[in-house]
Amino acid sequence: MNSRNIVMVFAPNTTQTVDPLTALMYAVKVMNVMKMLITKTLEKEKQFHSLRNWKQKNTKIFLQLNTTLASGEKKGDEGRRNPQSFKIFKRTTFTRHFRDASIPRP
Repeated sequence: MNSRNIVMVFAPNTTQTVDPLTALMYAVKVMNVMKMLITKTLEKEKQFHSLRNWKQKNTKIFLQLNTTLASGEKKGDEGRRNPQSFKIFKRTTFTRHFRDASIPRP
């Protein structure tokens, strides 16, 4: 493929330029921009899928834990009923958010 064919594919509006080197340089710039956009899109897609998988996995654990604790049986029976959920619950730490006294409550 010669430089004119490459320019025709990636930058067709520059084929009428007098200097073929300038047209080729423009085509290379266009290809670099396209490469950057494709790479960016693929990275976003990868991040989206990894986040979605993480959410699905953690949602299952949360729902299992929630149903275990909300079953209505006596308090303290969680370990006997579902030891796996009980272990997860024991390892989980919840952060405390302290309210600012200057902010009025609704």
